Amino acid sequence: MQKPQNLLFFLVVVFKCFGQSPSLEIQKLEKQIYSLNNKFEYEKSQQILFEGIKNPALTPEDKFYHYLFLSFTYKRLFDYPKVIEFLEKAKDEGNRTKHTEFFNTIFQCEMAYVFFDIQNMTLLIVS
Repeated sequence: MQKPQNLLFFLVVVFKCFGQSPSLEIQKLEKQIYSLNNKFEYEKSQQILFEGIKNPALTPEDKFYHYLFLSFTYKRLFDYPKVIEFLEKAKDEGNRTKHTEFFNTIFQCEMAYVFFDIQNMTLLIVS
């Protein structure tokens, strides 16, 4: 499984390279979800994110990050079908923005991590 520090570093580099960064509110949400997940409070993370997604005032960019953070939460639970489901929803929201390339790059990187994790788990089961 990937280390959260590596993922955080990767996202910072991607945001800096493409000149995009999430709003301060989304950055605060990311820290909150990261903290809850580290405390194994996954249901609380999910509740916060699902409630946030219902907000009609959210932009497609904000919804992208809500779905992305949901995928992170489900990745901690090793529920890869849900991880893929929420990454696909994030991709759909990213495609509704004017920065589709940027959001698709994040989607592709996260999917690569998922397929790597699934491959490693399959190898462990077969061994």
